[in-house]
This record gives sequence, structure tokens and C-alpha cells, in this order.
Amino acid sequence: MADPEPAPFCDIPDPFLRYLPAAHPEMPVATSHAIAVIESNAPVFPSPSKREPHAERYEWISFLLTLEDLRIHAPAEAVQRGWCEFVAAKAPTFSEAEMDAIAQSWWSAMGNRAVAWDAHDALRDASWEEVRTHFQTLKTGTIQQARAAKYWLINAQNPEGRKHLTLPSQLEGVSPLAMRLTHDIELEMRIYAGKHSLEKLRRIVENLIAGKFLDENTRNGVSAAQVDALLERVASDDRKQKRSAMDQLEQWLKQALEADLKKSTPH
Repeated sequence: MADPEPAPFCDIPDPFLRYLPAAHPEMPVATSHAIAVIESNAPVFPSPSKREPHAERYEWISFLLTLEDLRIHAPAEAVQRGWCEFVAAKAPTFSEAEMDAIAQSWWSAMGNRAVAWDAHDALRDASWEEVRTHFQTLKTGTIQQARAAKYWLINAQNPEGRKHLTLPSQLEGVSPLAMRLTHDIELEMRIYAGKHSLEKLRRIVENLIAGKFLDENTRNGVSAAQVDALLERVASDDRKQKRSAMDQLEQWLKQALEADLKKSTPH
């Protein structure tokens, strides 16, 4: 039996994500609404903490918005609060040796110790090998496995150690929110293949990007037509063209988010 057709793309956020604009007055309402719509249409996976998945997704996207604001206005605080998010966002692109080096820097910052919960919900010391395995899972695991590994590492941190965390050079300038949106936009372009659904998605992405910053080549504001042309390349079957287009989409989303947040009051 063929898989059922997905429901059409919905331009109304889900009951949790519809609160995103009110929770983030630092971001223009139109931007946070567009983010809420994109994330409401992304697939939901079971929560590692066994909480309601939609509620956890709202909290995650809300935190990524907060992290984006801190990245612009208070970068040191962004690193302390969101170090694992920065690493998890780029983990699949790192080599095994690079992930080991990042894990070692985290282990050193934590004073060569970490904690974990045992089968009886009691705290215990975690070993270096456990820490290394969870960092490698960020790179090689499935979506669910990588998420579980990220939460394990977040819970294994100690407050004093977090003060000593620094971002690896490969992560300078990375926007976890822009990376998340790029991933979900590309996925939704494959899931919602109907013409009407794709038109809705394109309009949402146009609202996020168009007119917010200057195109490096023309020195004019990036237009809706340019966004549409980029999305056509994102949907390409040519892997090289798709990868290049996704990198460009991530960069444009990052620039658009920065333009929006730089209008807000600095921290």
C-alpha cells in the first residue's frame, strides 16, 4: 500500500508555536511568525525526555531564537548558554578527529568530570569514554540519537565548567537557528510537493529574507524573485547544486535574522 499523502502545508502555526511572537518581542512579529509556520510544518520526532514533542519543539525553537539574539548582542553569554547547540548544529560536517578534539576541550573545561543519570534516576560520574561516544553520536547518529546525545551532554555539564567553554574556530559565525531553518525548509520542499503548498512555503521564506539586506553582487536588496530562484536550486536533483544552494540559503537566513535583531535594543 502506498504511503498516505501528507497534509497540505499550513500557514497557521500549531497551538504551541503560535506563542513564539509574543515570547520574543526582540524579533519583528512577521519574522517570528514565519519561523513558527516553518517549524509547525516540520516533522515531529519523539522526545528524548518523553515529554510532549510539540511542547518540546516550541521550547527548543524559542531557545534558538534567544540564542540568536545573544549571538548578536551578547556573544559570550551565547557561548555559555548554547555551546552544545552550536556544536550539534555543525557536528555532521566534522571529521572524527575534529569531534574528538571538541570533546576533549569540553572535558577539560568541565574539570575532567561529568555527571549522568543511572537506571535508578540517581546521579553518577560519567567516564571520558561515555563523553566521547556522545560527541561522536552528534556526528554519526540518527536525528533522534543525535538529539538524545545533545541533551545528555547538556545535562552532564557543570555550571563552573560552562564559564570556560569556548567555540572552536570552525563554529565562529555559525547560526544554529539559520541552520535549523535551512534543514527544515529543504525537507518541507520535498514533503509538500503540491503546487499550492509550495507556493505557501515560498511566500513564508520570501517574508523571512527579501529586502532585509543587500545582495553582495548587485548591492541591491535581495528580492523575492532571487529567493524563489534560490529555492529552485535547493529543490534540484543535482547534489552539488543543491549543497551550494543550501549553503547560500543558510547564509541569507543568517543575514536576515541579524538584520532583524540589530534593529532591536542591544542587551
